[in-house]
Amino acid sequence: MCVSPGDGLAPSGGSTRPWADPDPSGATVLWLPGLNSKPCRTVLTHLGPVRARTFAADVDKAKPFPKGAISCPMDDGSSATVFLAYAGRTETEVVRVGLTGCASFSAPHRAILWSDGGHELGRTPSGISLFG
Repeated sequence: MCVSPGDGLAPSGGSTRPWADPDPSGATVLWLPGLNSKPCRTVLTHLGPVRARTFAADVDKAKPFPKGAISCPMDDGSSATVFLAYAGRTETEVVRVGLTGCASFSAPHRAILWSDGGHELGRTPSGISLFG
């Protein structure tokens, strides 16, 4: 798929970039399977503090999507929603990870960040697995 800002196909959101506060105490990850996944089921996993901090740092290092038209590989809709937990806080921070197509980080009402294709097979750019 080739997308261009303004054509209705590009990701949309707010103007503020997604971020993750440093030092999460852990994270819960909900994996959503893509088109024609076998078996077609969601998977819930947990990240300990070290892996959650590495993931948060990856989000903070991500860059905005390039300007202009870009070509992305096939996107089957596979994604992971990461709920970062913090000591002394009841609310979590939410980051969605697009695992195929133009791999990305996004958050509710925020801009979408480019991950340079770092999420192949459910791994962040630093190489941590989101699924186990």
